[in-house]
Amino acid sequence: MSFRYSAWKTNRMEWRGQNIEIETICRLIGSFGFPLVLSVYLIIELNGFFKKIAKNNEDLAFIIANEVKEMTKAVIDLRLELCKK
Repeated sequence: MSFRYSAWKTNRMEWRGQNIEIETICRLIGSFGFPLVLSVYLIIELNGFFKKIAKNNEDLAFIIANEVKEMTKAVIDLRLELCKK
């Protein structure tokens, strides 16, 4: 989510692996206003953030389901052993 800006070297800023000219950003801000440009940037960043959260939730659900299966099997095995005694 960070910009890499090196104005002392070039008039470019790197964002998500793409070079964006500072003039382009200034033109967008001049045309649409800073709040709108900032809002679009935040929406793009939040979209990536929500995708990561959704992926992590899927992974967590899978892990929890596997743990529940293992615990259920362990409880069944324990009951079987207690019945044998």
